[in-house]
Amino acid sequence: MYEKENEEMLPTEYEGGSIQEYGGEVALPNTGDGDPLNTIRDITSSVCNAVTSWKQIDAQMHTMDIQFNAFIAKMDFELDKYKTSIPVVEKQLDFVNQQISKILDHVLMMDAKTESEINMKMRMMESSEKYLDKLSTMMMKLI
Repeated sequence: MYEKENEEMLPTEYEGGSIQEYGGEVALPNTGDGDPLNTIRDITSSVCNAVTSWKQIDAQMHTMDIQFNAFIAKMDFELDKYKTSIPVVEKQLDFVNQQISKILDHVLMMDAKTESEINMKMRMMESSEKYLDKLSTMMMKLI
């Protein structure tokens, strides 16, 4: 299977074919698709295409990374802006909540004697409770 030449062992068979030696150089076996030079060109072309695709993907990933960092910076700015607004809004909502509670207390202290006064008192209580519920919901969303 091996011949001794220049004290190196060279294979004489190649997966179903033989390796031909020409002047100390080994010729590539013919694969049936054409000459070996075309095979090398095909391999080189495939490798070049793969490297080109990889570089394009790398460039797209870099672009996406830059866009993501810009998005993060924008969101940080927006978050800081809202963080400064939250205490002001919270104080205003607290004030409105206190005023509605005072109105509700006043409505509860009203002495309703006639049916129209009772209806008015009930409507005012329902409205006050509805506003307090909405305000509480807004405060919970804020937190």
